[in-house]
Amino acid sequence: QNRIDCQGNFLSHCSDCLTMFIPVGHQHLDSLFQHGWDGIPRGTISGDEIDFHGATLAGVVYARRHGLRLAQLADVFAPALALGHAFGRFGCFFEGCCYGKVCSLPWAVTYPVPHAVAGQALHPTQLYEAAGNLVIFAGLTLYRKRFTGQIWWLYVLAYSVMRFGLEFLRGDYARHYFGSLTIGQLVASVLIVVSALALWKHRVRS
Repeated sequence: QNRIDCQGNFLSHCSDCLTMFIPVGHQHLDSLFQHGWDGIPRGTISGDEIDFHGATLAGVVYARRHGLRLAQLADVFAPALALGHAFGRFGCFFEGCCYGKVCSLPWAVTYPVPHAVAGQALHPTQLYEAAGNLVIFAGLTLYRKRFTGQIWWLYVLAYSVMRFGLEFLRGDYARHYFGSLTIGQLVASVLIVVSALALWKHRVRS
């Protein structure tokens, strides 16, 4: 049910889009999440992690360029995005970015010098999110969709809910809003509302 018929070099074109936009999307949006608008460097086109936002941008560009239904294409790639994001978070864990707050749990992780918080026991938030994305991947793969776009919106909803919760354990943000919320949580809140409304709208129609 999640298949899509495409002509030509489908995988080749998708690869080109992903290669072009994932690094750009990650670098700039990660900078935004960490430091706000002022933190986005002008003229920077680099990045080294597969990211949800960059992959989404690549999918939009591909669909528009080849006249495909965006919702249909999104259903196809949503499970793969969740799986790719899980591996991306494993990369974050080994790199030491996106780390958590200080904790005393037995599975806490400690990074060596010159890490920003070297020697402190931290929540392995990268592994939490990797595990969550693997669960989302399994759920989306097994789910039998009822309408075009449902897999995508379920992915957006599930990921946003997970991200909103895990942000409370993150310790690498330099700026917070409305007291204790990160910009990641603000974005996740918007996506939760949008995806929930989209799913409700299609459910009413059916």
